Amino acid sequence: MQNKGFIKGALLGALTVLLTMGVVSCGIGSALKHATGKSEKPVDGSVETKLELLDELVDNYYVGEKDGGALREGLYKGYIDGLGDPYSVYYDEEETKDMMESFSGEYSGIGAVLTQDRDTGVVTIVQVYPGSPAEEAGIKADDILYRVEDEEITGLDLTAVVSRIKGDESTEVGLTLLRGDTAEEIVVTAIRRKIEVMTVSHEMKEGGIGYIRITEFDKVTSEQYRTALEDLESQGLNGLVVDLRSNPGGNLDVVVEILDLMLPGIDGFEICRKIRDDKNTPIIMVSAKKDDIDKIRGLGLGADDYMTKPFSPSELVARVKAHLARYDRLTGSAVEANKVIEIRGLKIDTTARRVWINGEEKTFTTKEFDLLTFLASHPNHVYTKEELFREIWDMESIGDIATVTVHIKKIREKVEMDTSNPQYIETIWGVGYRFKV
Repeated sequence: MQNKGFIKGALLGALTVLLTMGVVSCGIGSALKHATGKSEKPVDGSVETKLELLDELVDNYYVGEKDGGALREGLYKGYIDGLGDPYSVYYDEEETKDMMESFSGEYSGIGAVLTQDRDTGVVTIVQVYPGSPAEEAGIKADDILYRVEDEEITGLDLTAVVSRIKGDESTEVGLTLLRGDTAEEIVVTAIRRKIEVMTVSHEMKEGGIGYIRITEFDKVTSEQYRTALEDLESQGLNGLVVDLRSNPGGNLDVVVEILDLMLPGIDGFEICRKIRDDKNTPIIMVSAKKDDIDKIRGLGLGADDYMTKPFSPSELVARVKAHLARYDRLTGSAVEANKVIEIRGLKIDTTARRVWINGEEKTFTTKEFDLLTFLASHPNHVYTKEELFREIWDMESIGDIATVTVHIKKIREKVEMDTSNPQYIETIWGVGYRFKV
């Protein structure tokens, strides 16, 4: 059992780092302390004088109505933004309430998952929770949400749409749906109640390999994970894969609870020793234990670095990059030639993940780069949207394949001289796309 526990733990080697970075995003108090320090005060008499001058200018020249509350909130946001730290964020009262609700994994609503087409603003139902108010009202996956009460919501920000559907428990919300190819208009009424977000899904693969996907870490996640793990173990679990792709983070306490389930009877020092007995992989220990004896023990067991909490996520990233670069130099892996694809002025460095068009470098998101590289690596092959969605997003049924269309559009804007007459990525009407050579 101890070996199985170790294997499960090793599979989530990056888990704690992921969630630590997510939670530090909310660490406003420590960020303020770091920003101000004892030697310098960003807020002093000169700041007050400047604010009074700005207020006078607004009063004299601004033609709209001044909202004092909004101006104050803007000051607070600007103060934190001034840190230049992507992991430090200011939340106002309403935003904090929304964030805490999202971390709880429970809300008062109808139990349906929505997605929105970025181009058209159309909102579609992609999932209906079993036994939910949405299911009881007759809402189905692939229905288009047209109105909430009497308000047409197409083009409205998805967050605003969701807030209109949520409400007090036991209250009603009227929804107008468009269903099927004929866009049949259907009006339903759902009664809101407490909904638990399903953050964990699982299945047993061949050879007794269990698969668990965690979409985010909320208060409900640890119990959902425990249930999934017990079900897999009852089916004869031999190995476990935990999928954290696209997981934005969440509640650090929940991560610790899940790690406890994965590491029965073993701690981080023992994991470090086991990894070092077999691998030369760089190891960075992240711990709340600050005593020298703990640091000496960790480094003595083979850790390459030891960081104590709290710490700056930027520093952690810098240390990870430094250790990986050092590892590459020592193993010689850094001298391998980059793999480059060159087609009619388009140059794709698949190793460095960089793209140039006629000598000018262009910036791509992760999925845009992956999609472009995949198509360019298979010239003249026609792929359907479904095939591209499975290949790049690696999901059969979770998500909206319309995202393929959106990403193709963005790629064309960056590489094509004329997007209406593309020379690289060609649309094959009724089928999909191909990279033309």
